[in-house]
Amino acid sequence: MINVKKTMVLSKIINFFRKTRIFPRLLCAMLVLAILPSCFITWYSYMSYTKEIQQNTEQYLSLLVKNITLQVQEHFELCQQIARSVYSDIHLMELVQQNEEPLLDIESAEYLHNKQMIEQRLYEASLSNRYIKNFQLITFNHQYQMHNRNGEPRGAMIKDIENFRKSEFFMQAIENAGYPVWFDTTQNIDLIHKDINSSSGLGGTLSMTVLVNAPYSNTPMGILMLNVDLGFFTRTLKNYSFYGTGNTVFLTNNDVLSVLNPNVNAPIFEYQSEMKEFFHQHTKGELTQQVNNRTLFICFQKVQNMDLYIAHVVDLDTLLEPAYQLRHHSFVIVLILVFCCILIAYLTALSIGQPLKTLLKSIQRFEKNWDAKRCDVSGKDELTYISQHFNQMADSTQKMADELVQSNLKQHTLELSHLKAELNALQMQIKPHFLYNTLDLIRWETIHVGKGESTASYMIDRFSALLRKSIKKNENKVRISEELEHIQAYIDVINFSRRNKIELINSIDFDSSQYSIPKLSLQPIVENAVKHAFDSHSNHPAIHLRGWLIAQNLILITVTDNGYGMKPCEIESLQNNLKHKKLHLDGIGLNNVNLRIKLVYGEEYGLDVESVLDLGTEISLRIPADAF
Repeated sequence: MINVKKTMVLSKIINFFRKTRIFPRLLCAMLVLAILPSCFITWYSYMSYTKEIQQNTEQYLSLLVKNITLQVQEHFELCQQIARSVYSDIHLMELVQQNEEPLLDIESAEYLHNKQMIEQRLYEASLSNRYIKNFQLITFNHQYQMHNRNGEPRGAMIKDIENFRKSEFFMQAIENAGYPVWFDTTQNIDLIHKDINSSSGLGGTLSMTVLVNAPYSNTPMGILMLNVDLGFFTRTLKNYSFYGTGNTVFLTNNDVLSVLNPNVNAPIFEYQSEMKEFFHQHTKGELTQQVNNRTLFICFQKVQNMDLYIAHVVDLDTLLEPAYQLRHHSFVIVLILVFCCILIAYLTALSIGQPLKTLLKSIQRFEKNWDAKRCDVSGKDELTYISQHFNQMADSTQKMADELVQSNLKQHTLELSHLKAELNALQMQIKPHFLYNTLDLIRWETIHVGKGESTASYMIDRFSALLRKSIKKNENKVRISEELEHIQAYIDVINFSRRNKIELINSIDFDSSQYSIPKLSLQPIVENAVKHAFDSHSNHPAIHLRGWLIAQNLILITVTDNGYGMKPCEIESLQNNLKHKKLHLDGIGLNNVNLRIKLVYGEEYGLDVESVLDLGTEISLRIPADAF
């Protein structure tokens, strides 16, 4: 009941609007629909655009920080590989172990030689990276610093070695049991001096320490310390494609180490206490902060296994400036749209009305005459689409009518062929038992008169077998072996009248009694070879039958003769007849055999012909492996 009322109300509204013409309706609709939706769309677009900018910024900065972090981690790994190349050197560690022996005098030649080798090895390892400021080995008893081959010291110096062994540099490396430990040494460190004569500590570096064990007993002997210039970790990032409105910073737990590619137009990163706490609680993330009346967006990620962070900070208000401009411009555009609506409504009414009239006239012409002129409407709108489909429908209707006429003609032709075949079969089947019995009596009489089997009795026997297989009723398919027996009987009868006997060679390589074939499919092919390939003067005429079972689902049989062959024009004509399935009503023939095969099994089966003049002809027959 409710649905009926809704339908009635809707019909009244539609009828009310249809009392006026298309143009006034479109004008009113556009004026109403242009203002409110435009205002809503402007607001929605502004909000969506703003949200999208924020989301894209978050995604971009997240990938940016992640990529920078990966590059920094690769540089840390390079430094660790340099240290690994030293403490994994068994010979070098044996020298260190020898010098740790309590009985070895530090003034002895052996000790001094070992120390020289160790310090030269440290110097050589540092040459692989020009940013390495210091590379030292500090054991529980001794200190080794870099020396070149001339014995000149390089790198930094630890003056108070005992306090160093008590520091976190030494103790944490021992506790980590072989895992490297990184420290922020960008500020000057009193424990590590630039050289033996310097009073200021080494700064501007990141330092790594790692435990060194004895080569075979894995007993701790001390630590390796590597001091790397901070520029090594930031140099490859100078050409990185950073976001144009932000700054990327390199942080520790407590301070900013470096600003990568500083942007003077971007906000300055202020490492506030609540920000440090947030960083300590997360390995990566994003946060929004209000700093000096500016909304800052910060994306950060921690470097794996280190107390170092990569962060990027941007000003959201700067990023959203295009969105603010879009909002103002959109309201101006709304006013312009109101004026355009009137013009568009008028043009739209014309663009709808005229094609509809043209389409209506075409439909009226088609009702009277299917061959009438089609609808001629140009454009890319729905009316053009409808007009094109109307033309296609009209063409398809006319084509279907033509195909129906052709199909009926073809059907009548097939029916005529079928009737003629039945007539021939009936003519051949007149009193078959009378013919069999008569021929059998003649054969036995010949055997009686000739007191045994003679040529005449054999000829009668072969002809009787051929006749019996040719006019056998009620069978559409026979065993392939029966078809081969029929061919043999036919050749036997043909050879009675030939001086040069035709040799029939059978090379079927599968069990022909297990598969069926449409009756009289092979015999017409052999008969065609007998008629056209040889004459009475042909020497050693032969027909070769070959057969294969392919993949258990296809049978291929070839009939090859060594006769005259065919000219190229004759081959082309025969192949065209087979391809276009032309029906011959004056006999069975190759074309009719090909058509019967396709009708029974499908278009992919049938006959193929190959021939070479003066060499012979080969006809191939393809049928499915149909078990009998």
